[in-house]
Amino acid sequence: MDFVLQHVGRTLIALIAVTAACGLPAATHPNHPGENSKAGDEDKMRGTWKFESVLEQGREQHMPEQNRVAITPDMLKMVYAEEESGWRYTIDPSKDPKEMDWLIEIDPGHPIRQLAIYSLEGDTLRICVTGAGLPRPAKFESKQGDLNMLWVLKRVPAAPTTNRSGS
Repeated sequence: MDFVLQHVGRTLIALIAVTAACGLPAATHPNHPGENSKAGDEDKMRGTWKFESVLEQGREQHMPEQNRVAITPDMLKMVYAEEESGWRYTIDPSKDPKEMDWLIEIDPGHPIRQLAIYSLEGDTLRICVTGAGLPRPAKFESKQGDLNMLWVLKRVPAAPTTNRSGS
């Protein structure tokens, strides 16, 4: 009898939790992209970006025209002419400035966390990241003597699709 009561109790708790989750307003439901700013920024960041400028220690760094940054919901990938490297990232758009964490895993099982801030305005994405173990940047700047790197990226338009059906 105790077993039956425990089972009914667990089922009732699970049912209450599911009912409560379904009753959340769409704007705050974690799986509804509507007005949820994190899902909004994640969706807007997806795609391919080219470097408009890169500042490291206050100096402009040359980036070859073909270098790109490809962003998926959980990966940020550097695409060079002959190679690629990528790392996981997370964002928190509720902060001011918005926060981004990079999780770079050079040694499997031992990710390195680099703290960053980001700004997404239309087709311009700015990311200011610092070295591992250092405090998160407070401003979008890179000065002589600090380890901040500032990227200004522009969205690469998606290639138009053609109708191959002949109509």
